[in-house]
Amino acid sequence: MVIENDGYAFISYSSSNRQEAKTLYEALTNKPHRLTCWLDVMEIDSHSLTFQEQIVSAIRNASCLVMVETDEAKESGYVDLEIKVAEQYNLPVFRYQVKKKQPEFVQKLRIFYLAQRIKFRTAQPFWVSLTLLTVLLAVMAGVIFLFGRSISPWVAQAADRVLPQAAQIPVEVVPLEELISPETAAPFHYTPTSFLLQDDFREGESLELSQNYYYDIYPPNENVHVGIQNGSLTFDIPSECQQQNPYPCEVEIHSQELTLDSIEYFGFRARISAIYPGQNLSFSISVPSWTRRRTGFGWNLSEHVTPFYRSFTQLPEEDFYAYVTIDRGWHAYEILVDHENTALYYYVDGQLIDKHTMKYFTDWQSAPLCLIIYALGNGEENQAAPVDTYVEVDQILIGGFE
Repeated sequence: MVIENDGYAFISYSSSNRQEAKTLYEALTNKPHRLTCWLDVMEIDSHSLTFQEQIVSAIRNASCLVMVETDEAKESGYVDLEIKVAEQYNLPVFRYQVKKKQPEFVQKLRIFYLAQRIKFRTAQPFWVSLTLLTVLLAVMAGVIFLFGRSISPWVAQAADRVLPQAAQIPVEVVPLEELISPETAAPFHYTPTSFLLQDDFREGESLELSQNYYYDIYPPNENVHVGIQNGSLTFDIPSECQQQNPYPCEVEIHSQELTLDSIEYFGFRARISAIYPGQNLSFSISVPSWTRRRTGFGWNLSEHVTPFYRSFTQLPEEDFYAYVTIDRGWHAYEILVDHENTALYYYVDGQLIDKHTMKYFTDWQSAPLCLIIYALGNGEENQAAPVDTYVEVDQILIGGFE
C-alpha cells in the first residue's frame, strides 16, 4: 500500500470500468511517466483496515484524485462519495474521459497531458516551501509597517498618502495584459519531448544571423520591420503597403529543411495587436516554391485565423480551410500530425478546431519541407481608416513525441 506516500494520485472508477481503470493505471505508472498511483484492486490490503477505511485514508493522503469518467461513473454512488471525500480534503479532481473510438496517437497525448498535471500537483515540497516563504515575507512586511508607523513620522505620512512633492508625479499604469506572460496567457496544450526547432526569441538575438532561419524574400520597403524585440519575433508592416503595389512589402522566411516523417507537432504562440484588412501572415510547414503557393499545412493570420491544408497540384485531393474568430490577445496555435491515421488535428488554446485526413500521406513523407513564414497584403483593400499591422510571435516549436 502507498497510504503513507503524499505524492500519488488516487484513481476513482465505477466497478463496470475496472479494465479501463487498470489500463490508465498501467499507462501512468509505467514508462515514460513512472507516476505513483493508488488503485483499489492493486493496493487494498485484506489484513489491514476495512475496505471503506482504506479508501478514505488513501484519498486523504493523496495529492489528487483522477476520475475515470464514463456514463457508469457518473451514476455510481461510490465514485460520487470518493469525489466528495476528495473535495472535503481540498484535493483537485482530474477527469479522464474514456473515449472508445479514438486514435491511439491522440489517446497517448491525452494521457501525457494528464501525467503532466499530476506531476505538477505531486511536487508538493516546492510549492509548500514557496507558500511558507510568501507568508513569512508578508508577516515581516506587516510588522515593519506597524512598528515603523508608531515611531517614524515619515512612515505614517506615507501610509496616509502625505507624500513629498517630488514623489507626487504621474505614474504610468501598465495594462494588466502586459503583466501576464504569454506562456501564462496562452499555454501550449501539448509539449513535444524532442525538437526539430525550438525558438523563444531571446533578447540580443538577430534574425539575420540566426542559424534557424534565412530570408527567401527580404522586404524592399524600408518601413517594413521584422526583428526580435522583448522576447518576441515581431512583424511591423505599415498600412501604406495596402495603398500601393504590396510586393515591396512582401516577406518570406524559411527554416532549415524538414521531413514529414520526423514531425508530429507544430505549434506557435502569437498575438495580433493590430492588422490591416487584407494583410496576411502565414506560418506553415510547406514545400518552398517560386510561385509562393503554400503547399502544406499551417495557419494564416489576418482579421481572423484560418487553419489550412493544401495538397500538391498534381494530386487529386481537396484543400482544407476553417474559420476562427480571434481577439487581440495571446493565443496558442497547434497542429498534431497523426502518422498512424494520416490525419492533421488543429487546436487553438487547447480546443480542437477541426481535423483533416491526408489522402496521399506517403507522397508527403519524402517532400522537401520547411517552416515558411510569409507576409503579403491584398493590395486591393480600400479602407477609410488604415492601421499598421503589428504581430508578435513568442515561441515556435516543431518536434515529436517519444
